[in-house]
Amino acid sequence: MKSLVEQAMKDGALGLSSALIYPPNIYAKTDELIALAKVASKYGGLYATHMRSEGASEMPALAEAIRIGREANLPVEVFHLKVSGKPRWGSMKNVVAAIQLARDSGLDIAADMYPYTAGATALASALPPWVADGGIQKLLERLKDPTIRTRVKKDLADDHPDWENLFYDCGGGAGILVASAENPDLKQFAGKRSMTSPRPGRNLRKTLSWILS
Repeated sequence: MKSLVEQAMKDGALGLSSALIYPPNIYAKTDELIALAKVASKYGGLYATHMRSEGASEMPALAEAIRIGREANLPVEVFHLKVSGKPRWGSMKNVVAAIQLARDSGLDIAADMYPYTAGATALASALPPWVADGGIQKLLERLKDPTIRTRVKKDLADDHPDWENLFYDCGGGAGILVASAENPDLKQFAGKRSMTSPRPGRNLRKTLSWILS
């Protein structure tokens, strides 16, 4: 991996980037990222990251990005800076303060904002990371197992400090709109969202039936 980064830098890359809420990046350890960032640093590169969390563990995720920048001695750019999940609304001031503190200490760190009220990604990205361990084929195989599907639904129903539960952060089923579907049998759901209901559990079950179909 270090050789690949070095070759990319020689070819004109601007630096090393990561998207740590998505498999397979989510499995990367901090020390591993520092080792790769040090290679980019030798060529004047930067470290750009979609942090490991923008929700329950956003502050530790930001601390990780800052550590990588300091130990690898290179600038840091945070992609899509935001606070994810209604329970955390109002905490952006703490995130900005931590970035400013790092800047004041000498680290060249900045961020680009994510000013939208909605995000877009593959529904598979909203699944617990253990589901994707081993690649997309393993993911698909697991979703055919009724026992695993039950476990997935249970995991998605709660917040988690060790992985970004996008389904939970958007408010469950009522917060998801299906933009498109690959499966012809599911194209009928494109452009639709779960109906508003006073019973959140109903929304959760209905939308999960789309995700896990």
